Amino acid sequence: MKVNAQAIYDAQKLGTGKMVTLGAQHLFAMFGATVLVPVITGLSMSATLLFAGLGTLVFHLCTKLKVPAFLGSSFAFLGGYATVVQLGMANGLTQAQALPYACIGVFCAGLIYFILAGLIAAFGVGKVMRFFPPVVTGPIIIAIGLTLAGSAIGNCMENWGIAILAIAIIIICSILGKGLIKIIPILMGVLGSYIAAACFGLCDFSAVHDAAWVGLPVSWDNTAFAVLKNPDWGLVVTAIIAIVPISLATMIEHIGDICAISSTTGINYLEDPGLHRTLVGDGLATAMASLFGAPANTTYGENTGVLNITKVFDPRVIRIAAGFAILLSFCPKFSAIISSMPAAVIGGVSLILYGMISAVGMRTLIENNVDFKKARNVIIAAAVIVLAIGVKYGAGDAISIGFTSLSGLAIAAIVGIVLNAILPGKDYEFKDSIRRELVNKIRVVPDYPVKGIQFYDVTTLFKDVDAFEEIVNRICYLYKDKGITKVVGIESRGFIAGAAVAARLGASFVPARKPGKLPAETASESYNKEYGTDTIEIHTDAIEPDDVVLIHDDILATGGTAAAAVRLVKKFNPKAVYANFIIDITDIPRTQEIPHEVEVTSLLDLKER
Repeated sequence: MKVNAQAIYDAQKLGTGKMVTLGAQHLFAMFGATVLVPVITGLSMSATLLFAGLGTLVFHLCTKLKVPAFLGSSFAFLGGYATVVQLGMANGLTQAQALPYACIGVFCAGLIYFILAGLIAAFGVGKVMRFFPPVVTGPIIIAIGLTLAGSAIGNCMENWGIAILAIAIIIICSILGKGLIKIIPILMGVLGSYIAAACFGLCDFSAVHDAAWVGLPVSWDNTAFAVLKNPDWGLVVTAIIAIVPISLATMIEHIGDICAISSTTGINYLEDPGLHRTLVGDGLATAMASLFGAPANTTYGENTGVLNITKVFDPRVIRIAAGFAILLSFCPKFSAIISSMPAAVIGGVSLILYGMISAVGMRTLIENNVDFKKARNVIIAAAVIVLAIGVKYGAGDAISIGFTSLSGLAIAAIVGIVLNAILPGKDYEFKDSIRRELVNKIRVVPDYPVKGIQFYDVTTLFKDVDAFEEIVNRICYLYKDKGITKVVGIESRGFIAGAAVAARLGASFVPARKPGKLPAETASESYNKEYGTDTIEIHTDAIEPDDVVLIHDDILATGGTAAAAVRLVKKFNPKAVYANFIIDITDIPRTQEIPHEVEVTSLLDLKER
């Protein structure tokens, strides 16, 4: 990852026209995947677009308008929809009559997000997530993709030529595409193969001709409330049991997406506004959408890719995209065009998508270094995958238990969680934020520079390109609206991130050095340290009265150096002074306090160990 030298956190600077264009681009990025879910499942296309937009806005409200995430249709629940529809049709229902039962299951799955969010808020991420380690969630995600593979092949068999064309376009755009094309290979595959199918007369556009230009996106008969007309309570319970366990995988996926967005923007959203808030936003959007006949929502990786390309991280741009989605939902003719897509197009695209789902599960195992030399891990993964696939293809996708049935995915999830809980040798520790990863990169050196002092060495942090970028991004985000004109870096580790921050903020860099290191006339200030005394100096022409100054150093310990730097800078009577530190060692006494009028921030609060 390269340093983001031109990040834009306030898109209003670009003007209204560019903001609208960027919003349309985000809609374009999510579109291919989002519209496929209703095409595959039979859910309402218009309701899907409406609640992708409304769900995104609800998510933004829950996260205090801070997280630039778009919520689109989740593929993880496709197996759940298929299972419930199949069971409903076996009981004499049509697909349209069975889908509302699946929506009830998805609604309950959305409520699970609230439970996890509450537990995280009460006990912390680490204590809760140890019950859902990668050795459980990874195989579940793998199984989701594999259990859907049969339907993809079935659709491809309608016309293998069109299906292969869709696959080829996706592969070419993914590997050889540049810019936005590389971000939207699914949409390009859909458009290319759809146009080819239309050219060969394989599309029936009669529904498009008959559809109105404007209409309501929601029909009562397609909502979860339609079940109340003549409810089959056994199927209701079956739908809940079949679909709710899938939320375990989607919540892990959500956490991964929020981490990815945090890494892209340089802002740790797991801490602010907090993972519990993002989970509530995602869960509420999913529950709301399912009640009105739309698919479950999830944060979209495609839009994270767009963020990475444009470097525009303003959540307002995402809300513009949500507005576009809502507007399109009121156009039935547009929905009819999407619904007229041939099965072979869906099959070709789905074949890749379902494989990607399984690949994400494999990536989960690899990135978390799951050790398959341990018998417990092999047993858990084997049980999850074999049960999910075995029940899907060997037992008609469900096993009857009393008045209800359990899908293969539901059984696999339950067994995986139980096995992980009871088998000895658990060693998984959830890294609850990017902060933990940064802390782990700091080297601790005992008895340096004198005996009894524990030294935090940030050079190991700067050695890692991604970690260095994370540090710089976080500092810049804190001060992006402060009008900083000078960054004072304290010798010598304060020079490293301080100079990078100055360049990013468009400010001048001023080195605060030890005596005798600066060639021209200097002003100086002495101070006491935890292991002696020292003095710092800066050039007398370095700071002007109209400057807004940010003082930066790597560590705030007893406060001597920081307080001296503030006193020294204040001799120049600047307009404002701020102070920032990478590490704040919070449990050792401050020998000198920084004046209260100076706003102080730190990225990592560490305890002296």
